[in-house]
This record gives sequence, C-alpha cells and structure tokens, in this order.
Amino acid sequence: MTYKTLTSKNLALEKTSKMLKDEDEVIRTYLTALRMKLAETTGISNDEQNVLYLKLDNEVVWYGKHQESLSSAATLEDLVDSAKKVADKYQTTEILIYQTLGTILSGKEINFRDQLNNKIQQFKEKIGEIRQRGDKDTALAERWLLEAENRLTRSQEKQFTAQQILAKIKSSDVNKNQSYNKAQFALEESHQYLKEANSYLKEVIREVKSAN
Repeated sequence: MTYKTLTSKNLALEKTSKMLKDEDEVIRTYLTALRMKLAETTGISNDEQNVLYLKLDNEVVWYGKHQESLSSAATLEDLVDSAKKVADKYQTTEILIYQTLGTILSGKEINFRDQLNNKIQQFKEKIGEIRQRGDKDTALAERWLLEAENRLTRSQEKQFTAQQILAKIKSSDVNKNQSYNKAQFALEESHQYLKEANSYLKEVIREVKSAN
C-alpha cells in the first residue's frame, strides 16, 4: 500500500486473502469442535441440543461460503469489505459460542444434580425403612438429607442465574466475555453447592452405618 507498485499490491492482496481464509478456517474449526463437545455432554435436553446444532451448523456454512468468496476478491478494497462482513458476523457468532459453552457447563451440573437427587430418594426410602423398624434414631440422618436437598435447590438457582446472564448478551455488547465470566462464576457456585450436597450424603451414610 505504501509503495503503490503492482508487485506490492499483488503481494498484499495474496497475503491478506490468506489471512482472512485462515481466520474463517479457525472459526469453522472451533465451531465444529464446540458441536462435538456439545454432542458428548449429558444432561442437556434433546430439544435444546438440536437447536444449538442447527445454529452451529448454520454458522459453519456461513464462514465456509465466505471463505470461498475470498478467492474472487480482485482488490484490497474488496478484501477490506469482506473483512468487515466477518467482523459484523462474528458479533452474533460470539454470542452463540458463549451460550453453547454455558449450555455444556450447565449440562454437567444438571447431570451431577440428577445423580445426587436419585441418591437422596434412595436414602429417603432406606431411612424410612430403618425408622419403621425402629433400628435406630434417624433424626440426624434426615436433617443431613434436608441439608442436601437445600443445596440442590441453591445449585439450581445459581444455574438459572447463569442462564439468564447468557440469554441477555447482545451483539452490541463490547465485552461479551465479561458476561460469560459472570455466568461461569455462577455455575462454579452451583457446582460448589452440589459438592456440599454430596458431602452431606456421605454424612448420611456414616450416620446410618453407626450404631446408637
């Protein structure tokens, strides 16, 4: 651009085209990897998973077509315009990326919480049998179970908070990563509550096993 020679312009055109093609390829590859991660994550409903699959696939197609269109660019100005299109498009792509990441993290929490909830129901039945037989005082074990259930509720509330944060991200937001970080922190808090619930269930086991 500085020398304004045909050779320098052709070289700049070639280098810029390659850079933009590589940029498209990086985004396509990342979106594909994200889709694969989503597919192997349990705890996500089929409907939610399918909606995200469709959105991710559409994004991959868009960047693929844009990548192909770069070969027909005749001038640097054409490539600059093309780069602006990607920049504008990525504003919405970034939202999808963060929401998909949030869904993957939430799926793990849902799966863990379901496992704990199943254990709680099993323990309730077992403790009920012990209480009916009069084998031992079950009051303490029942309190531990109640504490575990409370932690599950708090975990679910934190997960809902994270989902709300992610749902409110806008393409005009300058620092979308800050919203994602807040959502991620809420999910970490959700996970901590689940760990506490699990520790309470261990106390239930110890209490049931111990003699009066």
